Amino acid sequence: MRKKAFQLGLRVHDKPESQEVCFIQETSYHSFLSERLKESIEAGPILDKDGNVLGRHKGIPFYTIGQRRGLRLAKGKPLYVIGIDREKNALIVGGEEEVYRDTFIVGSINWIEPQEMIPASHNLQVKIRYNHPGSEASLSPKGEGEWE
Repeated sequence: MRKKAFQLGLRVHDKPESQEVCFIQETSYHSFLSERLKESIEAGPILDKDGNVLGRHKGIPFYTIGQRRGLRLAKGKPLYVIGIDREKNALIVGGEEEVYRDTFIVGSINWIEPQEMIPASHNLQVKIRYNHPGSEASLSPKGEGEWE
């Protein structure tokens, strides 16, 4: 892609890869979200998997599954976000071994192939983050707009 951009004379051919939400002009997506979602962002509890309160978070939109930084917790071992409970406005944290899953439910898929061409159950390559190399997976409908 970069070679093609260079051949076409595009100035972005050597631009560094984006590490954040690329369309946001502010220096931090936190300020972007805070300004636009201020009515709906609420601090809440950070819980372990047994429901014990370990601390407080700044608002669910600022966290993602697998995140370790920014939790402001000191519990003797690194803790990671292993779940998000929107109903309780809570983050659930655990050890690194608890981050990994064999299955997960998604409600929003970016289809490269038109969705109507995807069979009901299908083996394919999935990427869970922009820089993930992709993994073999099977995809099955779970409900209205949800896939496992």
